[in-house]
Amino acid sequence: MSTPSDSPSSAASSSPTPSRTTAPIVVPILSQNFVASSPSPHITPIIIDPLGDLTLLVGADHTDDAPVRIQVSSGALRRASPVFHAMLFGGWRKSRPADGSDWVVDLPDDRALAMQIMLGAAHARFEFVPAEIVREAEFGVASAVLVAAENYCMMGVLVPFADAWVGTLSGAWRRWGGREVVQRGACSVAVWGGEGDVLCFPDGRVRDGEGRGG
Repeated sequence: MSTPSDSPSSAASSSPTPSRTTAPIVVPILSQNFVASSPSPHITPIIIDPLGDLTLLVGADHTDDAPVRIQVSSGALRRASPVFHAMLFGGWRKSRPADGSDWVVDLPDDRALAMQIMLGAAHARFEFVPAEIVREAEFGVASAVLVAAENYCMMGVLVPFADAWVGTLSGAWRRWGGREVVQRGACSVAVWGGEGDVLCFPDGRVRDGEGRGG
C-alpha cells in the first residue's frame, strides 16, 4: 500500500509561493535635485500622511520637477486652506467620489517640489520643509513655495519658517529677479509671523516696527 510522501521536495512543491508586493516610498524632499526610485518610472509616490484619505497628482504639466503622487489628509488641507476647502468640500468635481472609490485630485499646473514642501508644513511634517531652501542655489524653490502658498491662501503654514526666510527673501529679488513675487511673499510671511508691525517698501525692503530688516 502506498503512503503519501513527506519528503522535503514534496512539501516545498505544495507550499504556496509568496506574492511580491511593492510598498509606497516615504521620502522627505531635501533638494530640488531629489531623485528617487519608485514602482512607477513616471510618478513618484510621496506619503505625507500615511492615513491620508486623498491623493494629489501634482506637476504633470511642469518640467522643473518630476510629477508626484502625494498622499495627504483632506481634513488638514481643509483647515489650512480656504481654497482646498472649497475645492474638496464645495460640491465641485474634485470632491470625494460618492461611489467610495479612491479620492484622487489632479493638479497638473502646480510645481511638485513646492507643493511637497507646502503640504508637508500644513501637516506639521517639517522634515519636508528644509531650512536650506533659502540658499542661493535653491532660491527658485523658495520662490515657487511662496507662489503655491499664495495661490492656495496658505501663507499661514509658513509661519514657523518666517524668521529664517524673511531676511533672505527681502533682498533676494536684486540678485535673482522675480521682484514682485518675492517682495509680496516676504511681506506675507512677515505679516503672518505676527511679530509686530511690518513695513514693506516699494524697492523690496522689509522692515519691522523698529526699523530692522533688509
